[in-house]
Amino acid sequence: MIRRSILPVVLWAISGVAAAQARDRPPDPAEFNGFDVRDALVPRDAIERGGPPRDGIPALDHPKFVPAARAQLKPEDRVLGLVHKGMARAYPVRILNWHEAVNDRIGGDALLVTYCPLCGTGMALRAAVQPAQGAARELSFGISGLLFNSDVLLYDRATQSLLSQLREQAISGPLKGTRLVAIPLEHTKWQHWRERFPATEVLSFDTGFSRDYQRDPYADYALVSRLMFPVQHTDERIGPKEWVLGLSVAGVHKEYPFHALDTRVDRNGILEDRIGGQRVRIRYDARHRTARVENAAGQPLPSVMAYWFAWAAFHADTAVLPCMPCGCAKGLRSSGSIPRIETMHVSPRHGRRRFDRPHKEEHMKRQIEFVRGAAAALTLVAIAAHAQPYPSRVIRVIEPAADACCTLLVMTPRKVPAPRP
Repeated sequence: MIRRSILPVVLWAISGVAAAQARDRPPDPAEFNGFDVRDALVPRDAIERGGPPRDGIPALDHPKFVPAARAQLKPEDRVLGLVHKGMARAYPVRILNWHEAVNDRIGGDALLVTYCPLCGTGMALRAAVQPAQGAARELSFGISGLLFNSDVLLYDRATQSLLSQLREQAISGPLKGTRLVAIPLEHTKWQHWRERFPATEVLSFDTGFSRDYQRDPYADYALVSRLMFPVQHTDERIGPKEWVLGLSVAGVHKEYPFHALDTRVDRNGILEDRIGGQRVRIRYDARHRTARVENAAGQPLPSVMAYWFAWAAFHADTAVLPCMPCGCAKGLRSSGSIPRIETMHVSPRHGRRRFDRPHKEEHMKRQIEFVRGAAAALTLVAIAAHAQPYPSRVIRVIEPAADACCTLLVMTPRKVPAPRP
């Protein structure tokens, strides 16, 4: 009896020792694409392999540029645009989806232009570090194939240090803790950028790599709320794939959801605000779905457009710009007989958005999730319960939360056709 009672204790002690040894054991470089992540600034188990190996997504090291007239871009194509030392350049997202980083040089300065399709984040950073003594050392970056908070981890080729894009900081290696200087960059439509900067240069599709730049490999990912990789912090105040503008000033973080800017900017698309003791001006363009930040003197400030989940994962203490109550959809509150409709109605500023008929129950659920994230901080209060896979009547009203800007009505067809083969 004594031996039996001691056995569980012995087994528990052995398991505890084994767990401690596993924690203390140096990480297997093969698990992290050959990078040493001992003593990383982020939890080791939060570093994920994204799928491709190191440099499986090739960064562009010798980018070629063409004038705007030879850009071969559609007006609605998205680009990352920056102006540095008087030179304007645009980087098509259609190219960055396949490469994620461009090692560029403008006016003698080494720059890193990087885009993470999983987070929707485009950033420009000075690719140089200044040691305590001596001249600044330029850096060249590749794609590690690793992720943190679903965000790309780049690596410095000289030191093998991993760089977190949204942290703007090296999280491992000899450069651990080093922060790079951000440069103002915009994420907008090509038409919008070209109208403002007609002399802009544009990253050429002649990259030296064979890629189908006409295809967006992340098109479906952007339409559903589901993430591909876990994050350390989640915040359900806004739909995960809602577009926001993130801004950090003097250690204070704030994000501006586009649905909130729809209700808060003036006729010129401007919102005056204060963050970190500094006056800032948000310039929002609903037509081109873009926003940028200026200081009180009109000079651009670094900011980042992102999916909400990404900004929240890196800034758990972020403030959020609320909607301005508009009372635009009071007429939709009626619970009487409502004609068949397949659209969702929000405020006139939002316009109307049409949804395909749901052929599958899962697809219908995704539609609902997308609607919840697309309009404003909305709460689903009731869905008609039916034994059939599809509701034959109204899904009912999705009521606004306290800071929402409008009531939302979602309906499904009374009769759903069979899916086509």
